[in-house]
Amino acid sequence: MNSLGAEVFDIYGSTEVGAIAFECPTHTAYHVCIDATVVEFLRDDEPVSSGEAGELCVTGLHKWATPVIRYRIGDVAVPIDDECPCGRGLPLMRDIQGRIVDFVVTLDGRYVSPQLIMYTLQDVEGVDQYRVVQNKDYSIEVFIKISSEDVDAVLQDVRRRCSLLFGDTPTDIRLVDRVIDASAPKFKIVESRVMKNRF
Repeated sequence: MNSLGAEVFDIYGSTEVGAIAFECPTHTAYHVCIDATVVEFLRDDEPVSSGEAGELCVTGLHKWATPVIRYRIGDVAVPIDDECPCGRGLPLMRDIQGRIVDFVVTLDGRYVSPQLIMYTLQDVEGVDQYRVVQNKDYSIEVFIKISSEDVDAVLQDVRRRCSLLFGDTPTDIRLVDRVIDASAPKFKIVESRVMKNRF
């Protein structure tokens, strides 16, 4: 429910093909709109199994003037074989994790989604703003602006969370006066300079 007392449903789609998946009243997962789109989940150009993250590749079935065939959207999500309690019978997906180009790659080969990074860092008490940048050498810089007087406690919490996210990947936490550049047209909270290739 939102502040108006209305139940909120999420619809996932793109300008190129329109609606791709939607939530039903159970909010169990996203139902794939198979009457309008063919959706593939790929990793290294091969289909992933149920429960594994893959890059979405879509084909629109109703755009005759400008066909969209096997278009890689750049987002990552997880297909699942479960059945929804609503009984619609449509294929399901979950965990829409964000743009593949913004995934952080750890030294042990894990792909950490920008969504997971934001969920982990956004509620650190005493942090006003933050930004995570992965450099081409795989090192990670975390820029934070702190409002708390107990800077050491905040830094300790941020280090602990970064260790859970990135493991042994070199991570440098930097205190700054300002994180967000108001002049930037599109500010990215998480930016990877490693993930320029496909998933």
